[in-house]
Amino acid sequence: MRRRGRQPDFPVCRGQGAGESGSGETAVDRPRRARLLTSRARPALHITLHPLRVAGSNFRAGEHVTVIVNMPPGMLTGRGLAAEDGSFVVDFPSVEGVPRGLRVRATGSEGSAAIYAPRASRTAPSTD
Repeated sequence: MRRRGRQPDFPVCRGQGAGESGSGETAVDRPRRARLLTSRARPALHITLHPLRVAGSNFRAGEHVTVIVNMPPGMLTGRGLAAEDGSFVVDFPSVEGVPRGLRVRATGSEGSAAIYAPRASRTAPSTD
């Protein structure tokens, strides 16, 4: 029985031919499918301290990434290049300890962007 409704935006291959797997997709479809799957993942930043290291994931492969670190009253800038898997690492060896008011923004040359801005603790300190 065939369903009616919206058709998929990508070609659907059915059946098996030479060099195809049982999944019904051809080698030509695999790169497109991989792009569709990875395009859904949002860019993210992972921060480690002592010294400050900014690691990004899910950026576009080969994208030039600019990282801006805001630490009142100053600001630092670093650059990196996203690898094939969309990851990058930028180190800031001059930043030691836990900077107050730390905010980090990474912007890629092809439009990827992610922000790290920790929330203030929601629990009030005890007044006992």
